Amino acid sequence: MDNNKYRQRDRDKSNAELRKMFPKSGDDIGIIDGEKIGSRSNGKKFTKRSKLSHNN
Repeated sequence: MDNNKYRQRDRDKSNAELRKMFPKSGDDIGIIDGEKIGSRSNGKKFTKRSKLSHNN
């Protein structure tokens, strides 16, 4: 698989592409029954990545 992380700013990525690039932090991103689920869309204050870091 091509690992084109440097091209992330070239165009908007779909959620599936973001999950491929960042599998640990993007496993909860998706669409179920037409509603977006994920770290930013459902009103959570912290993302999964920030929960795992000890900088809170």
